[in-house]
Amino acid sequence: TGLGSAGGQHLARELQRFLLEPFAAELQMLPRDREDMLRAVRHDVRALQFAPEEYRWDRDFILAAAEQHFSALQFAAEALRRDPALVLSAVSYDCWALRYAAEELRRDREFVLLAVGRHGRALQFASEELRRDQKVVLTAFAQNSTSLQFAEREAVLSLVRQRGWALRYASEELRRDCEVVRAATSQDIWSLQYADEELRGDAPFVLELVRQQGQALRYATEELRSDREVALTAITCDLSARQFVAPELWYDREFVLQSIRRHGTSLNLVSDTLRRDCEVVLAAVWRDVWELEYAAEELWYSRDFVESVISRHEHALKFAPEGVRHHREFVIAAVAKHGSAMSYMTDELWKDREVVLFVVQRDGRLLQHAAAMLQRDREVVLTAVMQNGWALRHAAPELRGDSEVVLAAASQDGWALQFAPPALWRNRSFVRSAVQQHGWALQFAPEEVRQDREIAFLTVARHGLALAYVVDELRRDREIVLVAVRQDGRALRAAAPELQADREVVTAAIMQDGAALQHAAEELRADKEIVLAAVSQDGFALQNLVDELRGDRQVVLAAVRQNGHALQHAPDAMRTSREVVLAAVAQAGEALQFAQEKFRRDREVVLTAVRQSGHALRYASAAARGDREVVLEAVKQSGCALQYASEEWRHDAEIALIAGWSDPASLQY
Repeated sequence: TGLGSAGGQHLARELQRFLLEPFAAELQMLPRDREDMLRAVRHDVRALQFAPEEYRWDRDFILAAAEQHFSALQFAAEALRRDPALVLSAVSYDCWALRYAAEELRRDREFVLLAVGRHGRALQFASEELRRDQKVVLTAFAQNSTSLQFAEREAVLSLVRQRGWALRYASEELRRDCEVVRAATSQDIWSLQYADEELRGDAPFVLELVRQQGQALRYATEELRSDREVALTAITCDLSARQFVAPELWYDREFVLQSIRRHGTSLNLVSDTLRRDCEVVLAAVWRDVWELEYAAEELWYSRDFVESVISRHEHALKFAPEGVRHHREFVIAAVAKHGSAMSYMTDELWKDREVVLFVVQRDGRLLQHAAAMLQRDREVVLTAVMQNGWALRHAAPELRGDSEVVLAAASQDGWALQFAPPALWRNRSFVRSAVQQHGWALQFAPEEVRQDREIAFLTVARHGLALAYVVDELRRDREIVLVAVRQDGRALRAAAPELQADREVVTAAIMQDGAALQHAAEELRADKEIVLAAVSQDGFALQNLVDELRGDRQVVLAAVRQNGHALQHAPDAMRTSREVVLAAVAQAGEALQFAQEKFRRDREVVLTAVRQSGHALRYASAAARGDREVVLEAVKQSGCALQYASEEWRHDAEIALIAGWSDPASLQY
């Protein structure tokens, strides 16, 4: 019966009469002195029932009694049981004191908020309406989480939607409520552990949960964790739910096969019997070769099994017993299918000439694993270096001195020349062949070769940058340096300082690559004639000029006419020149991004830019992007320029049609 019902009140009165009746005579002989009376009440609160009327109206006396026992409040005068301050003080001592407060106080929201703030469990004595009040319940819960068991359903639903774990403190009835538990688990799946066992054993309900969060399987009943459908559904949602599947399911062949095929379940979870099952193991291995680690060894003695796994996975041999890795036929078949399988060969097979030849044809670098006698085998080494020049590093010393072998390696990778011995570099025929293939290979040659004028001349004629590898004396040789910079202007960097100041040499260099100007002597970088030649060959050479010439109108114009993007390296004073900006955007429309704002609004400048590159519209002012003629010219040049047009013109049928003809991809804009 509820505490507020008439039947409940009658029962309480009868119980009180039954308990007090044996002591009635004794209690009626209580002292009348206030202090003595207080001592009597402290000894037995029931004495208050027989106390003189004035004590039951005495606020301090009642409060002192309530401090000893909450039930003291029931004997207080009605006016005191309606006193908010007195009742609140009594509740501070014991939440049960609220039980004897006047009904109107237990219905007063502001008062109950204060009461549950002092003692959360006082919620049980609040009116039913307030036990549904979210703020009241939340205040009580914050003070004492166990108070939630007294809250009504609506308030609990609201709370568990925010804090799923609060389900732990809900009443038993609500922990059986599907909607309440569903709300809690949606916020925190781990809250399922607090649901009633009956609900955790309800198959349709648990299936619903594991479809959303596989981890819910953890708190399902043992019976449901043994259910194929529930377990597979949970794993489908979250692979980590496998750890919560009942152990007996890992002995169930059908369940294991479905789990592996759908989700790649690891063989380390299944029974030993199923690890010996060829179909089960192959199903796992098709998804992840590393599952072979858990396969029973006896499977490796089945030819069909071995051929299946080595043909499909490059790392299969890693898990094979030594007997399988010794088997020439299996190893060659594995390497033929997956070259990297060779890394799992046994030492014995690295001594087998036929196997090693087969292997180095696929990856020459693996010559390093071959037996020493095969690293001395000319055919084996030639095969290896022709596949990968760096294999020369692992050849026997006598073959690293063989010019045919070394040149074959260099043909595949010039850097292999670093492994050629000094003696080979004394062979002029070898040197000629080497440096003609790779001029920079000269860096690996001994000094006597690098100081040979004929070799140096031959090398820089084909690879100008090889000038950096000849001796200092030859980098001062004007004729050699001229040949080098004519082949690659950047070779000027390696020339001796006096030749970097030589007008003819520098002119030859910048005519080949204007950027070579940065390596010229300072006085020549300040020479207008030289500078004009450099920027005319490479506009970006503008960035390496002295300030005086970088601000020269003629020089800047020459630079931007060669490469409009050089405008970004022009000084501010030059970027204010309409002539310079027009020249730049005429050469490279997108150079408009480096122009000052006033030119991005200039209709002639913008039209010139978009006619050269429709994408220059991106850098035009908003007004220019709203100009129909400008947009038309841009999309004629590049349909996708439509994306930069104003909203109005992106909806214009004629413009859209022209853009689409120019580039169908523009229709997305």
